Amino acid sequence: MQVQIARCLRYRHPAFAHQLHRLELELTAELPSLHLHPPVPKTPYLGVHGTGSSSVRYRSHAAIELKRAMDRFALSHEQLGYAPPTKRDIAEIERQYQACLDRFGDNFGSEYGWAAQHLGLKKPRLVDLEVAAGKGAMQSHYRMASYNVHAGARGIDFRLGLLEGSGTRTALAGVSNAGFVDPARNTAGDLVFVTTLLSSGTTRFDRVLEWQILAQLRDELLRQLDKAQRALDRAHRAQLRRERATR
Repeated sequence: MQVQIARCLRYRHPAFAHQLHRLELELTAELPSLHLHPPVPKTPYLGVHGTGSSSVRYRSHAAIELKRAMDRFALSHEQLGYAPPTKRDIAEIERQYQACLDRFGDNFGSEYGWAAQHLGLKKPRLVDLEVAAGKGAMQSHYRMASYNVHAGARGIDFRLGLLEGSGTRTALAGVSNAGFVDPARNTAGDLVFVTTLLSSGTTRFDRVLEWQILAQLRDELLRQLDKAQRALDRAHRAQLRRERATR
């Protein structure tokens, strides 16, 4: 499998790191155990159990998600202005759903049921997957990114793109050059992690060298981010001093 990452990342939005975090969790389920080389860390990937491996279960879980979606649609199709599902569609979706339960057990029918056996839980949650994938500490960053993405009271007065200490309740409109350090750090780390993971399983020298180059670029980016943030903080403090002096 060959994965190409865009040369210039222009999607300047904190949700990108939020999405990459979910991608990492999904990849730990999608890919079987791999022989990994640096700079990929020794991550406790969700395990493999013969023909019932996490990757097989993950793919098969699409039938469960389809059944859950159909059940929601059946309850709301009139309000949405659509016709109900046909009897043929219902029968086929029910058949696939039941086949999965017969093969993997009743716990497979929950939202993250594909990981139920490996985690030993009846109804695994997203936080359980994060812990199992060695990413439990990222929950705080994941939720912070969610404030600017999903509706909620905290998201009303919290914006990653606003600098602290301005003393005003400002609604951010458009792009900002502030608040990039943590999202960019995590995005850079996740891009290197995902790219290396998908291309691992080889001992080719040129591929290992590419991974090391990616890791060096990531580390250099972290240094430049810190440098840019310090310059931005200095400029912000100077701006606040000028504003106070004119009051």
